[in-house]
Amino acid sequence: MKDTLDILKNRGNNVIIHCFSGNMKSLEEVLDRNYYLSFGGIIFRSKKKYRNILKKVPLENLLLETDAPFLAKKKRDRSKPWFIREVAEKIAEIKGSEFSEIWNISGENAREVYDLPINFNEN
Repeated sequence: MKDTLDILKNRGNNVIIHCFSGNMKSLEEVLDRNYYLSFGGIIFRSKKKYRNILKKVPLENLLLETDAPFLAKKKRDRSKPWFIREVAEKIAEIKGSEFSEIWNISGENAREVYDLPINFNEN
């Protein structure tokens, strides 16, 4: 993680740390730089670690992912793109938030960072 952060040091803040797996110290540095962090099925495997990390991640820095077919909830399983809902539900549980809040804000973050031509808050 240190090498990654050194390489990204002067890249601005439109940076995504894919499948964040760092520790609390690297989390602080990533958040100081206002990077986006994406989380997927791995949060089901190292529950205590990710519970502590996700509690500290501001919603404006949060992205969802499945990293299909890898990093499913269970090590030997295959992840599917539609499992992203389970990731959002778990993050909502950890953060004590509503699913819709996690889903909508992370969707808006994705729209912003990827410059997607859609609005996630429409019904």
